[in-house]
Amino acid sequence: MENQLFGAKNVYNYDELIEILKIDNNSINRSYVKTIINSLIKNNDASITKQMIYVDKDKVIYLWELLQRLSEFFDYRYNTRIELSKFLYFVLNDKVINLNAIFCPGYTEYGYKNYIGNNNTIRLKTLKRLKDKLENEGINSNFKITLSDIFLENIDIDKNMQLYDELSIHREEFIKKAKEDFRENEIVILSEIFNEERYISGFIDNSLLYGKTYQNFYKNNESFYKKMGWGIEETKQRNDKLFTIYSIISEYINNQDNGVYLPMETMYSRSKVMTKNNVCTMYLHK
Repeated sequence: MENQLFGAKNVYNYDELIEILKIDNNSINRSYVKTIINSLIKNNDASITKQMIYVDKDKVIYLWELLQRLSEFFDYRYNTRIELSKFLYFVLNDKVINLNAIFCPGYTEYGYKNYIGNNNTIRLKTLKRLKDKLENEGINSNFKITLSDIFLENIDIDKNMQLYDELSIHREEFIKKAKEDFRENEIVILSEIFNEERYISGFIDNSLLYGKTYQNFYKNNESFYKKMGWGIEETKQRNDKLFTIYSIISEYINNQDNGVYLPMETMYSRSKVMTKNNVCTMYLHK
């Protein structure tokens, strides 16, 4: 948030702020304004006493207009108010925002593609445009273009003796494609961070498998893998490994300053695991 000029604080209620923003006074806009105020409070830029808000209206206007401009990239319908407020706080606190765009490998029936598919190629181009947009907005950001080559689905050497060679080629192709728009130090291969053997095929942390988020996660995956012809036991094992890796990646991102998760898969229901783990998640338009 570089080179922004703001005014003095004053006292407003929500209706007055909505009038200042010249927007409709409906529940959706009111929710966005409350999200903005929450981010300003967290950054010590606002306070509330008996529904009266002590704030610089110019900062409210700035964040509202920023949300509108970034809506070219982000679909706020998937955000909780807490997630969006956290993202705006990251914008305000002037620390670098670490944006983790995490890609799944491209699978064949028993192995890995020797190219990067159209969907991931488009996503990479979108991320480059987002990077340029944030830079133009004066927002310090660090992109981590990440291949999640751990907890792999295709690991049966009896079905494909070349699968690890195929995976190696896929990694190389991912790096090559990502380098078209990002620097080498912005490209992350997760297997180089989580490099113990147990991370290759993955494992299940049974202590995590409970609660409404887990039940919804399983319900969505059950439907997804059923269409692929998977059985109940196979689906349950894959589901529980995925739930475990989402929790591991949650911790990885939460250990970063201003860490943000950008899911590159379009099955956004899975990302609610990250929400449960207090990860700031921002969703690109599908």
